[in-house]
Amino acid sequence: MDNHERLRRAGPLEEFFLARALTKNTNVAISATYILPNTFTLAIQEYVYKALETLISQNAALSAIPVREDNDTWFFRLPEIDLSQTVSFQKRTRDYPVEEKPDTELCELLQVHQKAEFVAPLPFWRMIILTEPNDQRFTAIYIFHHAIADGISGKAFHETFLIALHDAATSLTSGEATRQVIPSPKLPLLPNLEAVHPCSISYTFLLKQFFRNKICPYRDPGLWTGPKSFTPFDTEIRQIVVPEPVSTALRQRCRQNQATITSVIHTAAARSLLAHLPEEYTKLEAISAMSSRRWLKEEEGITDQSMGV
Repeated sequence: MDNHERLRRAGPLEEFFLARALTKNTNVAISATYILPNTFTLAIQEYVYKALETLISQNAALSAIPVREDNDTWFFRLPEIDLSQTVSFQKRTRDYPVEEKPDTELCELLQVHQKAEFVAPLPFWRMIILTEPNDQRFTAIYIFHHAIADGISGKAFHETFLIALHDAATSLTSGEATRQVIPSPKLPLLPNLEAVHPCSISYTFLLKQFFRNKICPYRDPGLWTGPKSFTPFDTEIRQIVVPEPVSTALRQRCRQNQATITSVIHTAAARSLLAHLPEEYTKLEAISAMSSRRWLKEEEGITDQSMGV
């Protein structure tokens, strides 16, 4: 990587997601469907390329790749990104789902790309544009390695991509050319989480975990942890469509009872599993990720539209 700009070392959480690459479980995919107005008269590729040029110029994470060197992992900046190698366009072979039906074609694509590795010197993200015959509606699938971005970053990507699409319509109408090869921006990579927020662990916690796991290990006989897992394993993705009236009512009920939607999903999954498990199992353990952005917005310029871990 001698001809690539060295950015910074990977932080502990980023190292964690890089280590998970051994399990083939490090890709994140966020998709959204876009409907273009009739004023968008050029080919979809023109608008997508122009919008991505804007996003790449504003986010250092989109041109950063992790590279292992001796006992350290460093992020390096790619000098440029060739969109023809990162973005693919394909037409739907089935009609877009209607009447709240699952998008089976999307699920099949996600299953393939969920375990497709990212290899340097290509970017650690890719985009699939699933088009329809009328070219006015398309589904954009943004897939990225968890070491360069988190789930909220995927949401931020689509929010800023939507804005960039509107801007692309204006610039392309004025005759501005579309570029396929985008030079990487000279922006600093956002700092890792541990550098901007204290993530210390108390000695009491460490001693408690050591005692529980090494001195006096105990396994609750009522806790179901699933069967032994083996690698390699396959991922099966099924889409569940929740109608808007149902999701709105659920959100309102959660607020009334001072609960979160995450806790409701945990409870629903637990009740469903326990209904089919042997009677001796009475407990499950639920774990979810928590975004720390609410504590970082005032530090290092991190906002809701920032892309990183």
